[in-house]
Amino acid sequence: VMFLVALGEGDYLRSRALSRVGRLPTNVFGLVFMVIGSIFGIFIAAYTGVLLAVSNQPVWSDTWTLGGLFLASGLSGAAATIMLLNRRRPEATATEPKLMEADRYFIIIELVLIALFLITLGGLVSKVLGGAWILLWLVVLVGTLVPLLIEWRPRWTRQVSPVLASVLVLVGVLALRAVIIFSAQA
Repeated sequence: VMFLVALGEGDYLRSRALSRVGRLPTNVFGLVFMVIGSIFGIFIAAYTGVLLAVSNQPVWSDTWTLGGLFLASGLSGAAATIMLLNRRRPEATATEPKLMEADRYFIIIELVLIALFLITLGGLVSKVLGGAWILLWLVVLVGTLVPLLIEWRPRWTRQVSPVLASVLVLVGVLALRAVIIFSAQA
């Protein structure tokens, strides 16, 4: 439903019904609806990690960090997606610095949780880091560290396209989920 609100607000689809839905957040009902929707969205973002953690699969069940890790990477991916979509809207340029700052915090939390994930695995860390999985971990590192460096350096922010940073974040999020899910089953 929030997706429809965003489409209506941004006039991405020319429709009377969507333009009415786009005005929903301006009243009290709409604000309450957005808060409840945000709570459910955050719950769903963390749910995959929690669901994996309560399984009996080695790696997944041996760490408590998966829920937070999936939540942090999901929030980082969401911020990157919003930055990509906002490129089409000139009036949304005022939100870009705030989104970059939020994404920076999400990436830092994600990196801390990745370190905790690897530490809490103990002897199973070789299963996650061994073989070809190390290549996916390199993609994860590029998808987190490079955008973080780009966002931290004002000079780099002006020289490098924000699209590159957002795409790297999204590729890193996908690689993180793939390496956690598939390496445990190998």
